[in-house]
Amino acid sequence: MSFLDELYKTFEIVEVTPLNSDNEDNEGNMSEIYNRLTMNLPEECKFILENYEGVTLELPHSSGYELTIALSGSEYFLDDLMTLQDWPIEEVGNVVPIANDIGETLYLYGMGNEGMGLYLAHVGALHKDEYVKLADSISDFFCKGIGIDKLIWLSSSQRKRELSIIIHPWIFYLIYGWINFILKS
Repeated sequence: MSFLDELYKTFEIVEVTPLNSDNEDNEGNMSEIYNRLTMNLPEECKFILENYEGVTLELPHSSGYELTIALSGSEYFLDDLMTLQDWPIEEVGNVVPIANDIGETLYLYGMGNEGMGLYLAHVGALHKDEYVKLADSISDFFCKGIGIDKLIWLSSSQRKRELSIIIHPWIFYLIYGWINFILKS
């Protein structure tokens, strides 16, 4: 059973983009990736990079949560890898980008503060002290669902923080207006 088949146990596969028959770009990207790597590439990652331009996943609708994860093809993987390598390895750790949330969050695999595993990182905080470990392996998370509860909790608490940032200015103006109204009365 392939890694892609195993993904169906935990996620709904929304989009699968196979490599074009003319995959010279992919071969060039793969060569560049292997030249830049400071660790062995996990087999699950190799499978996606060598066969697909990308795979987009979502949690099943029955879960009640909306989470999208894009497993990177070689082009995006290389872009994310170069972003990581702009930072000193002492700060980011020995990690490779596995996926993203089609936004500012990266899924990284490698050696973090809690040992080898799959970590969640925000692009603006690429420091191993800021990573959150989701699972011990890529398969544990993507195929067995280990760590998804932590991801859901992190996602919902992030949304609450974003909502509070939006609400706070309105509360300030409401209170300011109310105080002005009382003082003028």
